[in-house]
Amino acid sequence: MRHDPFSPRRDVDERVRHCLAVSGPGYDSFNRGLSLFNQGRFAESVEHFEDATRRDPSSPEAYFSISVALISAQSRWRDAIQPLRTAFRLSPRQSRQEIMNLLVDVMFALAIRS
Repeated sequence: MRHDPFSPRRDVDERVRHCLAVSGPGYDSFNRGLSLFNQGRFAESVEHFEDATRRDPSSPEAYFSISVALISAQSRWRDAIQPLRTAFRLSPRQSRQEIMNLLVDVMFALAIRS
């Protein structure tokens, strides 16, 4: 199988779980979103990640996960930009490279597909 450079990796759990606090106002919603995402139920996971951001608006992991789920669910590249920008703004410096990599992929995908 050929790797699509514009397809997000499907291991969002590994990329963000290490950053997530053990508890917090959006933890349950975020965890439910991760569970759905890891089952391949990407569209359903978005609502749980969005709920996590409403409960904890300072969670870069939830915003990042929204973007990955949107892209994975329906290739909603354009819709993924704003949550990625928010994740970048909220993230600690050491986490920004992963977000920037996905943001660049989104921009290239939009340019190629338009």
